Amino acid sequence: VWARWTVGPRALLGAPHLAPDREVEVPAAARAAWEAMGGGELEESLLSSQVVLVDAAWLIGLSSSGGKLPPRQALPPEAVLSPSEAVAACRSGWPDCLPVVC
Repeated sequence: VWARWTVGPRALLGAPHLAPDREVEVPAAARAAWEAMGGGELEESLLSSQVVLVDAAWLIGLSSSGGKLPPRQALPPEAVLSPSEAVAACRSGWPDCLPVVC
């Protein structure tokens, strides 16, 4: 059963299934690389929390400790990248792809 949002996702701040509000400085080169590689198409979904990106370092730590990936609703805030963190992680010349793994 799909429920429809009756309030915007930011009304539920602090909910673990939403992208965190952490803001980091995005270098101009990272922004340009993000846009050149199609990141703008993903950004709206990240900003609305339709999609969240799980931090690879957090996943590695979870695996190393023998943990199991919880459902999205149970992810701790440190496991999810904010939209600006995703953009800042983009590097030009690094095999011409976005830092996103599906």
